[in-house]
Amino acid sequence: LPSSLVVHNVSYTPIPTNTAPTITGSPATSVNEDSLYSFTPTANDVDAGTTLVFSITNKPGWASFNTATGTLSGTPTNADVGTTQGIVISVSDGTDSASLAAFNLTVVNVNDAPTISGSPATSVNENSAYSFTPVAADVDAGTTLTFSIANKPALASFNTATGALTGIPVHTDVGTTSDIMISVSDGTLSAALP
Repeated sequence: LPSSLVVHNVSYTPIPTNTAPTITGSPATSVNEDSLYSFTPTANDVDAGTTLVFSITNKPGWASFNTATGTLSGTPTNADVGTTQGIVISVSDGTDSASLAAFNLTVVNVNDAPTISGSPATSVNENSAYSFTPVAADVDAGTTLTFSIANKPALASFNTATGALTGIPVHTDVGTTSDIMISVSDGTLSAALP
């Protein structure tokens, strides 16, 4: 045994350790086209005075992302219909980070009305050919358009697949047919020429 024991006074200053931030929230995983989507996660950090910064991977092209709040928002259009996979929103305190579980976000197609345009001639000479075909379109892929007509002139034929109104009037057809209306339908919604 030693004959003497020296005790030293040692001061100890604990080194603070960084605690990782937390992030929670349940983002909606689908949004209708032409509707606003917005999701903001909840993030916290127990370390006083910490500034949190958010980041995202696989952000949908139609959306914007706020790095100060973590908000993912935007209004997708018909061109955005489909699914963005593996979206991950993360938060960092500059040292450590935390992330929400990856999620997929689907833009759901909503039926858009077709469009129809064209300027039909409003007169034709007897014994002369009359022909008018409107221009119709639908932004929804794979849509079959069907045409219809109200107050069709007796002298003419009408094509429901193309909207073409054609015919050759004779002397007994001289006169006016009023309120002719050509319409197009996608099976649910329709549009008409004046």
